[in-house]
Amino acid sequence: MSSVTAALKVREDARTVQRSMVWPRHGVVERATQNDLQLQGGAYACFVGLQPANRQNNRYGNVIAYDRTRVIPPGFPEGHYLNANWVRERFGGKWHIATQAPLPATIHSFLSLFLNPVAPPDKFTGGETVAPQTLRTIVQLAQNVERRVTKGSPYFPAEVGQSMTWTPQPESDDITLPPIIIELVATEQEDCWQHSTLRIAYVDKPKEGRLVRHLLFQVSTHLHLQSLTVLRRRHRAGQITACLRTSVATSAS
Repeated sequence: MSSVTAALKVREDARTVQRSMVWPRHGVVERATQNDLQLQGGAYACFVGLQPANRQNNRYGNVIAYDRTRVIPPGFPEGHYLNANWVRERFGGKWHIATQAPLPATIHSFLSLFLNPVAPPDKFTGGETVAPQTLRTIVQLAQNVERRVTKGSPYFPAEVGQSMTWTPQPESDDITLPPIIIELVATEQEDCWQHSTLRIAYVDKPKEGRLVRHLLFQVSTHLHLQSLTVLRRRHRAGQITACLRTSVATSAS
């Protein structure tokens, strides 16, 4: 068994144990403390994302954000849950954020990442201080609907000049952030990407909005290699230097 395969097996075994400890079985919810789960899961503990109040914020029941590298959107309390993790390149050392395509209830949290500089906490970096950066690119790796299965929820309009407004998810968090407005500024079709320019701002600070690029990955088989080549070229050129997990990858400048 290769070292990569062995590491993946350890991860999946840990996730299976945690799900069996928290998820209902035969109508009974087992009681598991955070310490129990962290001991069982180690680096792959996902106690927060498996809590009853947070399960609805996971698009897939078997893809949960890990506690150790979980992303807390700026302005939200420590206990706020978004299915997103910090990831570091093995070669190059650049930090990325990997996230699921946001659900309607988590779109405001997701968009908040683009309105404030973000950086992984020192506890994730081994004591190394990483300067906060402003996210400016979204790389979407799946269509919103594939084979009649919903993979993503639209969070910006389809027509140039139109806008959509998103409010914070109603929950127990003491969130006082204003709604976020997102406008489609421009869009163009490339050989392997649909390239859109978005303007994102808090509704009470429209002049402080930020422009964000959205690159929709084309899933046609004959375009896969070309799409990945373009992504890699832009990454090396510094146009994409950090990426957010599942269906959406978000990039920092």
